[in-house]
Amino acid sequence: MVITINRIFFLCFLCLWSTCGSTSGWNDFSRDIGHGFELSKMNSFQVCIGREGHGLLVCPSFDSGDFGPVTAFAFTENHLLVKTLGAKPSIHIPGHYTSDPDRYLFFVIDKHIDNSSFYRPTGPLERAAFQAHPAVPDDIQWQRATRFASDPDADVSWFDFLWLLAVAPAVFGWPVLLFLSPVILFFAVPWMFRRFGRKKTG
Repeated sequence: MVITINRIFFLCFLCLWSTCGSTSGWNDFSRDIGHGFELSKMNSFQVCIGREGHGLLVCPSFDSGDFGPVTAFAFTENHLLVKTLGAKPSIHIPGHYTSDPDRYLFFVIDKHIDNSSFYRPTGPLERAAFQAHPAVPDDIQWQRATRFASDPDADVSWFDFLWLLAVAPAVFGWPVLLFLSPVILFFAVPWMFRRFGRKKTG
């Protein structure tokens, strides 16, 4: 198959289209994290934790800047501990806030609340105040706030990669897979090692 400039433009369009799709919804999710709580992502900033069927308990606001997206959580016997990024003014949108990766804030949530509509978690707390809270143990087993509980390294960007893998042969012909094979090995092999190796080692 002859590689023409039109085919190149078409492939670039498909790749950019899939990237736009990932920023406008493919990365959003909602999943059960246990004990009646759920983790949800509405956009890159609003990664939240709430009570299933009773609304959100920890969710950043673009307007307030009190804290940023949830990055991790952990359960104790009686509480749900939540770690978030900080928030800082956006340099692109005046009056809005964005994530501050150089700062962390924390929340403490009672696991046994009856009515989350009137319940307010303790926080956001700075690290020292969080560690001093009586409900916080010395050793915390944080879980990353990701889409998949069984594979914290999984990322929806794999959809984009598989999309490219599907459309490239259609545009350029199957020989193009020879050029993509190093990319496949570079990304797929480490991912498979992390996923299946972790299951074997526990």
